[in-house]
Amino acid sequence: MADDHLTPWQKENQKYQKLQKEKAKAEKLKAKQSKKTVETVISESETEKPADEVENTARESMLSTLPKIKKEKRIQLLKKLTPLIIFFVIAFTITVFFLSPFSKLETIEVSGNQNESNAAIIKASKLTLGESILAERKKMDQVQANLQKAFKRVNTATVTYSFPNRFIIKVKEKQELAYVQDNDSLKVVLDDGTILDDKVETQNENYPVIKSFKSTKKIEKLVAQYQKLSEELRSQIKLIELTPTNANSDFLTLTMSDGNQVKITLEDIDDRLKYYPEVASQMTEKGIVDMEAGIYSYPYPES
Repeated sequence: MADDHLTPWQKENQKYQKLQKEKAKAEKLKAKQSKKTVETVISESETEKPADEVENTARESMLSTLPKIKKEKRIQLLKKLTPLIIFFVIAFTITVFFLSPFSKLETIEVSGNQNESNAAIIKASKLTLGESILAERKKMDQVQANLQKAFKRVNTATVTYSFPNRFIIKVKEKQELAYVQDNDSLKVVLDDGTILDDKVETQNENYPVIKSFKSTKKIEKLVAQYQKLSEELRSQIKLIELTPTNANSDFLTLTMSDGNQVKITLEDIDDRLKYYPEVASQMTEKGIVDMEAGIYSYPYPES
């Protein structure tokens, strides 16, 4: 109704103003949509950029990891192969050794033997030069028994192996201690009571002579007692004679280097003979020191 009172010019102006508002509104909407499109593009661009970077980072990480993986695989493979390699090296070395001259016994050295020759010791040992080292090593434990059986003087014998093909025999001999009278000859008595078969050619004046003993067990007992004496006292004894009585079958008469005699039982040598030097020093003339029942001395009876 109100529009009926407007003039034609006013009506046209009103239409124009309305048209301008619609146009401005349309341009505003268009600008807003354009801005939103730009923001969307920018947003999508920004979203895509990190994805590329992640892809590049992953590729670089993979490339840097590959050498480490290969190295670890090589180490694992080497660990698996190492026992096999060691086995083949050892097997090869052993094979070469046994095919070479070094696998044969080439040298046998002997030491400590004073009375038996090296050749005699080697022969009695039953070790064989030129034979396999392994075969000869199996004989090592029997060498001492072989030598003790062959030689009465041998006390102990040890065998050691020296690489590549050498054996060393170390002999320890029993010590000579005394002589035993056998009819008109003398035989050596060793420190365990063993009597050697050979007759003595040259007598050592430092060794006493054992006389009238028929039992080897009594000789062994005498030797055990004798070794308990001091070196000084042992050196003074020149003759040990078994002179049994009705009361004691082990009664002894000892002839000393100073000319005296000692009467003593076999079992009392260690306990009583040690007093002899003191008793002898108080004697005014040569005579007899009786240690059977007590200890006292008296001159030799006049002949």
